[in-house]
Amino acid sequence: MILGRIKKVTGYFTKGLPYGSKLRERIFHSQTVADAERSLNEYFDLLAEHRVRTAFVEVHDEETDPARLSA
Repeated sequence: MILGRIKKVTGYFTKGLPYGSKLRERIFHSQTVADAERSLNEYFDLLAEHRVRTAFVEVHDEETDPARLSA
């Protein structure tokens, strides 16, 4: 049940993030919650390896930019 929920919301939370499609693919093919957690940890390792530090901030800022909302 929880794994199904994780898979369901993964698409929403990973769109627009660097390497997000890789994470979605790995999560969708997970057979257990532990597999999904391992994939998530590997995703953060990948971001660290490629020195991607502002991925979440940039996506969040883009979505909450007042200038963008008034357009």
